[in-house]
Amino acid sequence: MILACASGEHPRAEVSDDFDTFHRQLMAGEISLAGSEAQMRYAKVHLDRALENGRTTRFDESLALVSG
Repeated sequence: MILACASGEHPRAEVSDDFDTFHRQLMAGEISLAGSEAQMRYAKVHLDRALENGRTTRFDESLALVSG
């Protein structure tokens, strides 16, 4: 996201691409990360997945376990 922002791209609030679909397209060569727009999409897909994972019961249980 930092690289994309440095190139003038701005994060948008709209719903991002589906994580799995985005990666299938990336691996198939349908998406190139050469441009700042695609880099921002890549960053947003990963940010959204991290936020989604942070709202799970499993994450809460993990935090409880490590906090002792």
